[in-house]
Amino acid sequence: MFAWKRGALILALLAANGCYVYQPVRPGDAMLDARVRATVSAEKAAELAPAMRGISTQLRGTLTERDAEGVLLEVPLFGGTAGMSSQALKNRVYVPFSDLVTLESRTLSKWRTFTVLGAVVAGVTAGWVIVDGGDPVADKPKTGTDNAMILRIPIGIF
Repeated sequence: MFAWKRGALILALLAANGCYVYQPVRPGDAMLDARVRATVSAEKAAELAPAMRGISTQLRGTLTERDAEGVLLEVPLFGGTAGMSSQALKNRVYVPFSDLVTLESRTLSKWRTFTVLGAVVAGVTAGWVIVDGGDPVADKPKTGTDNAMILRIPIGIF
């Protein structure tokens, strides 16, 4: 029973994170400090290879600065955890517009998030009813002249 509740909690936490999608954006319209995915030319990827630990035409990171000729991205190389704090090693990369093929901004997809969250809530509710054996109101014996319905909702089920 506890394993099922732990699994339901993990699913609920995953669903609460949200579903993100990348939407194409013009470099001049991209907001600063936005999470972006940039596709660069093959020549620029080869030029960045020593600093980026390999050749990749896609860069994912944060748009930190923008000028008339290009954008400055802060791209994580790798992350590490030391004790209770997590740290990521990041590299700043300047990409001129001439080497920028596409720029996409990361946005929350409300439709996908609510669909996944609704499915998880429905699944957890159905599983709870099946595992706990039904209606919490019907399981409680009525006492005295109390005809009021009492709905018990267990707060600490996880």
